[in-house]
Amino acid sequence: MSSMWLDTISTAVHTPAAVLVAAACVYLVLVAIVTVVASLHPQADRREDARKVLGLLLTATRPGRRR
Repeated sequence: MSSMWLDTISTAVHTPAAVLVAAACVYLVLVAIVTVVASLHPQADRREDARKVLGLLLTATRPGRRR
């Protein structure tokens, strides 16, 4: 039974739509983690670092707004 799931997953991974969805999910999870660190970390310098990373992540998705 688990072999059937692995075959389905391996087939789905090779489709361009699945790769795009996986990349979008990874990006959103990364943004969520950095946002939590930027708002909840006990050290102020780490919060500031996380805010800088969050700013870079968010500007990377806007076309034409490169630094």
